[in-house]
Amino acid sequence: MVNARGLARRAFVQLRAPLRFRLDFFTSVFGNVIVMAVGGTLLGTMFQHIPSLAGWTGWEVLFLWSWLETVVALAHFSCAGLFVLNRRYLVDGEMDRILLRPGDPLLGILVDNIAGQELPGVAVAVAVMSVAAWKLSIGWAALMIVPGVLGSLGVFASILVAFASLGFHVKHTGTAVGTVFQAASYARYPFELYPRAVRYLLVIGLLGFLAYIPAATVLGRLTLGWVHLPVSFAAMAAAYGFFRFGLERYSSSGT
Repeated sequence: MVNARGLARRAFVQLRAPLRFRLDFFTSVFGNVIVMAVGGTLLGTMFQHIPSLAGWTGWEVLFLWSWLETVVALAHFSCAGLFVLNRRYLVDGEMDRILLRPGDPLLGILVDNIAGQELPGVAVAVAVMSVAAWKLSIGWAALMIVPGVLGSLGVFASILVAFASLGFHVKHTGTAVGTVFQAASYARYPFELYPRAVRYLLVIGLLGFLAYIPAATVLGRLTLGWVHLPVSFAAMAAAYGFFRFGLERYSSSGT
């Protein structure tokens, strides 16, 4: 209970931290909103010239696109610590401080690096997805959106944790996490656009569970939705096990 209160206080401090530098905070917020607006505008412009994309209407593609944008924004908010795991914690030695604190080290790293400036991006993505869902009149299937997005976040976080944990075995000052965000770009659009072999690779690599499978299920295009949450839980367990495996081989930098 004490540890839970301590984590909550640390999270609250991290959420307030960006407001100390308000110009940087609002610049970041403005940048996030602009990026989202540009993406939505490009989709809108494209569908002014074509009736559908691989059989998907404009609102369906916007729903899929905003689903992934919501997941990515949530990942930036909650998993920012994974970007600096190699350099800050493993190379510079801050993992020693984390290990001296009570509680789980991975949770401590995530809490200490919560990026509050990403929340406006989450709000914009959710707003766009809500509008698309309303236009599509998806009805009771809308109840699947929240658990679906959380399941997608679990899959995405698992991939990020797995890639970040490679730093325990290969010490370097960079990060492989950025590669995951680049690869996630393939999940923004209907998989029907890709060759069959690429679709299989995207599903096997779990990228299909970031947006396409849950969103297509909500839209009634797939019936695979039941595997989404089990895959998410399995991925999180495997990623956490890989992190603990690396942590057992961690040696202090002595700094």
